[in-house]
Amino acid sequence: MGTRTKPQFKKEEANGFYQQLRTKAKKIISEENKKANIISNIKLFTYPFIYIIFFLLLLFKGNNLAWFYSCYAVMGLLVTFIVFNIVHDAVHHALFTNPLHNKRAAYLLDFLGGNSFVWSKRHVLYHHTFTNVPGWDIDVQQTNILRFNSTQAYSPSYKYQHIYMPFLYLFYSLNWILIRDYKDFFDKNSLIRRKTKIARIEYIKLFFFKVLNIFLVIVLPVMVLNHQWYFLCNRLPAYASGSGKFACSSK
Repeated sequence: MGTRTKPQFKKEEANGFYQQLRTKAKKIISEENKKANIISNIKLFTYPFIYIIFFLLLLFKGNNLAWFYSCYAVMGLLVTFIVFNIVHDAVHHALFTNPLHNKRAAYLLDFLGGNSFVWSKRHVLYHHTFTNVPGWDIDVQQTNILRFNSTQAYSPSYKYQHIYMPFLYLFYSLNWILIRDYKDFFDKNSLIRRKTKIARIEYIKLFFFKVLNIFLVIVLPVMVLNHQWYFLCNRLPAYASGSGKFACSSK
């Protein structure tokens, strides 16, 4: 999809649009800094805390189907809240002044089934640098079942993507956790794989946290509750849909 030739942008004139926008943004941030820090700190502790509470409720109350579905649904929503309010700011180094604290906060994504290393590259390095540029903005380079721009090969099925995509978006998070991260690590055509040197420890962390997430979301509930493993697997969309619906609207 799109060109592999690195896009080149013209140098902006002095006091151009970008510089004016940056100056105004700095002014607003400076004025709202104290309030923003308070709100960020509240989110930082509140969202993970609520997620843990509902995870524990799932383990202790999950034999009741109402509690079972409710806990998975709320946990799904909280995945999105945590990713886009905490992890997002952390990978932008905007959550803390200390880079190490930002790196640690970004690990929340790993515990939730994603991968903070590859997403920081995908989102910060490529999405924000080459926003909506085909072949370079990896955040919009999702899958061939959806057409994002005119450079993508056409298929007659795309005439109906406005009908089927709202339903497929319910599985957005499952695709991210089970497919997308692995493609970035192992697909030779992946921009991340081609342009980024991935240390061995990152592969170890990838598999460790993926296994840990599956254990926490599926295996542990199977061990604790009176539901069979296939029952929980079939109910995972209740967990994924909560984050999937909001993740697609937050891009």
